Order: sequence, then C-alpha cells, then structure tokens
Amino acid sequence: MKLVNIKLIRADGVSPVGYGKDLLRWIRMEISGLVLFLGDIWILIDKKNQGWHCKIAGTYVVKE
Repeated sequence: MKLVNIKLIRADGVSPVGYGKDLLRWIRMEISGLVLFLGDIWILIDKKNQGWHCKIAGTYVVKE
C-alpha cells in the first residue's frame, strides 16, 4: 500500500484500523474473491468505491 500511496482507514476516519478489523477485512476479501471476484468488481459500481470486504469491516481505502 505504501508503494501506491494509499492507506486503510475506519469509517469514522481513524487510522490505523487495528489488527482485528484488518483481519476481518482480509478474510472477507478472500471470500469475495472466491465468488467470481464480485466483491472486488463492486468497487466500480459503489458510490463510495467500497468492495464488500470494506463494507463489512467498516473501512475505506484512501490516498495518502
């Protein structure tokens, strides 16, 4: 993430998100990848540019 100048923040704006939320997000990201990457494709459709894994964990990816 540092290579592309992005970071993960919680929905309330706090950064870093913590290990618990990060682990939850990673698990959900793996699951959404198994379902034809629909969770990742959702980023292109969503108004807030969140994938399923970010919505479930309550996080955002933002430019640093």
